[in-house]
Amino acid sequence: MPRVSVVQPGSHPDVPDFKGIGTLKPGHLPALFENRSYLEAADWQLASQAWKHTPATIPSP
Repeated sequence: MPRVSVVQPGSHPDVPDFKGIGTLKPGHLPALFENRSYLEAADWQLASQAWKHTPATIPSP
């Protein structure tokens, strides 16, 4: 199992009006990795089960 980390910021210390990761500048990103979470076996199992229930094709609008 590969070691994978997830960054899910709800805020950023240098951005008082934080609205999401897409609004950050490259210089803001390193600070986010201090609070990253690593996926564990249970996370991979949940993802695998979810993938099995995903349709093979996604309908177009």
